[in-house]
Amino acid sequence: MRAWLAVLFVTAGFVVGAHPNVADAKGSTFVGRVEGSEVFIAVAKDGRKIGGYLCDDGTISRWIEYSWLKKGSAPLIAGTTGETLGSVRIKGSTATGTIDVGGQQLPFRAKKIRGHDAGLFFAIGKQEDRLLVGGWIVDADGAQRGAVSRLNMRTLSPLPVSPAPKIDPKAPAASIGEDVGVPPVVTEPKPLVVINIIAILISLLLPAVQS
Repeated sequence: MRAWLAVLFVTAGFVVGAHPNVADAKGSTFVGRVEGSEVFIAVAKDGRKIGGYLCDDGTISRWIEYSWLKKGSAPLIAGTTGETLGSVRIKGSTATGTIDVGGQQLPFRAKKIRGHDAGLFFAIGKQEDRLLVGGWIVDADGAQRGAVSRLNMRTLSPLPVSPAPKIDPKAPAASIGEDVGVPPVVTEPKPLVVINIIAILISLLLPAVQS
């Protein structure tokens, strides 16, 4: 049950739809690199709410649950544990702050993304008894980082993070999952515009919870 609650907690900040809506039009995404590391950070802002993602190429994959901006600043809270990882300040087209990476508070500076070929992307797939959630951060120059968070749907326990393949934001599909003997899942990466991936994840997780 704790694992199920953790997954619910992770997703509580995010909403996604197959098609843009009015709320999406107000959203913006800031992408940057965390200094002194290979990690990228994406901060998604929708009105006064922010969320986001932190990843490298397969060892770090941390979803940041939503929190409220107050005078342009907000804490960065880990979705899985609820711990405060750092903070962000948004001013104009720039987001700056610090974030915990490997036990160190490192600074970051992220710029507002324009267009559809950069930003924060996610994809969800089921692989035998596993739930896979891929996350990618693509900057304005096309550089990207990506990782796949995995959950054992029988035990509801997390599995080690795995690398995500490079994606083409214009391509309709990507393959995620690299375990030996288990075929990868072909799924559709979508831009994440802050608020509700929760309905999708609940629909995928309910069979595991009910079994």
